[in-house]
Amino acid sequence: MGYLLELELAVSPTDSNKILGRHWRSKHEVFERIKKEIFLKTRGKTPALPLEKFQLSFTRYSKKTLDYDNFVASLKAYIDGLVLAGVIKDDSWEYVKQINTDQKISNEMLLKLRVEEA
Repeated sequence: MGYLLELELAVSPTDSNKILGRHWRSKHEVFERIKKEIFLKTRGKTPALPLEKFQLSFTRYSKKTLDYDNFVASLKAYIDGLVLAGVIKDDSWEYVKQINTDQKISNEMLLKLRVEEA
C-alpha cells in the first residue's frame, strides 16, 4: 500500500458564490487561511516526495448541501494547500487520477479529506 493521508478540518468549504462575489483581498484572505491550515495539519505527514499520481476524496459535513459545482469550486484552496505543503506535486490532470466528492447533513461543520497514492 502506498501513501495515505486522512485529515479532518473544522472548516467546511463555503459556497463558492459567497466567496466569488467578495473583494479580491477578502477572497485572498479566505484562500490563504485554508492553505495555511492544510500546511499546518500536514506537518510531519508528507510523503518523501510529492505524489505524482494520486486520488483525492472530500466529504463535506454541514447543515445543508451545496450545489455540485459550488462544492467543487470551493475545494480549490484545499487542493492548492496540498501542493503548497508538498503532499501532491501539482493539481493538473496529468497528476490527478480521480477526485471523489460527497456531502452529508450534520450539525457539525467539517471536511474530511483523503489523499491516496494511485
